[in-house]
Amino acid sequence: MSITIQITSELGKQLAILAKQKGIDANILAAKMLKEKLEEDEDKLNREDKLLQKINVGLPSEVWDRYEILIDKRKNLTLTEVEQKELIQISDRIELSNVNRIKHLIELSQLKKVSLDDLMKELQITAPSYV
Repeated sequence: MSITIQITSELGKQLAILAKQKGIDANILAAKMLKEKLEEDEDKLNREDKLLQKINVGLPSEVWDRYEILIDKRKNLTLTEVEQKELIQISDRIELSNVNRIKHLIELSQLKKVSLDDLMKELQITAPSYV
């Protein structure tokens, strides 16, 4: 497939100078540079997709249901010692999940070259409010 691309005269001059320095035809250099850029962009999109998948991984609903039950029992002062240990284990899982999620969010914000706050707004992720 052949495509004709119009570029500014300034860009054409820069391309000609670079091609001459490299000892190759300007058209070949332009095609090579475009191919490399497209591959970089595709790689970046693939990394973004993988990070978004990791960010969206959450704990199963059964874990959250059990967590809520144990929290209610704790509030009602009916939590047994065994249940308290279970609550601590679930809390640890939640914390670890949150740590991993924030790591992935930070990595994605760096990849996209935006602040973490801006990325979270873009993804409509709000920080939890603790009462």
